Amino acid sequence: MKIVKEDINEKFTEVSDPIKDMDIGLPEFWKEQAKILGRTPVQGVYDKYFSPYLKTHLNLLVGMLYRTVDDLAKGAKNEQDVFENACRMFMPRYRYNVDSALKNRVKRLVAKVLKEQFNIVVDPLKKIVNEKFTEKSDPLKDMGIGARKIWKEHYKILTEFAPVVTYKDYFEDKGRGSNEFISPKIYWLFNTLKYMIKDYSPKMAFEKARKESEEAFEPEYWRKQIRKEVADSLKKHFSVDVNESVNEKFTQESDPIRDLGIGIKAEFNKWLTEYMNAHKDTQYNRDNPNGLLILCAYKNQARFIEYLITQEGANPNHDSAAALRSAAFNDNVEAGVLLVKLGAKINIAKKHVIRWKQSNTLIGLTKIKDALKNL
Repeated sequence: MKIVKEDINEKFTEVSDPIKDMDIGLPEFWKEQAKILGRTPVQGVYDKYFSPYLKTHLNLLVGMLYRTVDDLAKGAKNEQDVFENACRMFMPRYRYNVDSALKNRVKRLVAKVLKEQFNIVVDPLKKIVNEKFTEKSDPLKDMGIGARKIWKEHYKILTEFAPVVTYKDYFEDKGRGSNEFISPKIYWLFNTLKYMIKDYSPKMAFEKARKESEEAFEPEYWRKQIRKEVADSLKKHFSVDVNESVNEKFTQESDPIRDLGIGIKAEFNKWLTEYMNAHKDTQYNRDNPNGLLILCAYKNQARFIEYLITQEGANPNHDSAAALRSAAFNDNVEAGVLLVKLGAKINIAKKHVIRWKQSNTLIGLTKIKDALKNL
């Protein structure tokens, strides 16, 4: 009997796949796992991989998981496509109790289990996009999406899942002690997104979120530690830089003093003092930015409107968007347009105006709306 010894290296060529050639690796693992999933009751699979989350949707979770693993075990090549097919197969069956926000939550949870337990990496928020882009096209514009839509998607995820579930998706694990203060970090992050969605500037949103986090948690002993981590997460995952270098703000044509906002406070205080001296019967509280915003809208002071909202924290929708109504009443279209760009909502103002039958203000709001359409 002749024994033939085959050198293991002889099985492989430069273009071969050693794992496939030896009949080992992930496909075999998936085949075994698919068999186990197929034999295990739905409740058992749920208890092992998903409990205690979304218990009322266990059939949906387990169905999507099994379909993804089983299709890959049968030879499907693209993990993302298989996952999307599972979503399309099972989501319609449960449409009576799965809204869009819950769909994202389900997909997120299934994707997490696939990655951690089956080494299957998919993007739960990715949508299959056809070849609709050219070298000269703008993908975000072509798809009808942009930064705000991305912020909204992630804001939903952060508010729907417990911080411990989403933490590792947004913050790096740097070893011992780095996972402290999980809730404050997530709270700070999703509140920043919330205010950016409302059209606050990133820096303003970041600072407002910081104040809310300090009110919700013990402030001093953790704030300095996590500020950089939250800022880094915003830059990495959302391309938002709240720690912009001071030198990056300036060009040869720019005015550094104006770009930094240095001096505008003094300029505003001077203007306000002159105004109150000329109107002795009308005094304003300098510590109330919302009241000052209404005055600036009424007087069409566009630069001061931007200063009060972006640097002093004035709320453009305070008191049923009173500043916008003030601009509309006085026919200050420029101020009204700027207020809307900075977050004021025309519908909020319009509802108040209609309720109190303020016809002149309603005409002004219509002009502002028309001006926005022509931009």
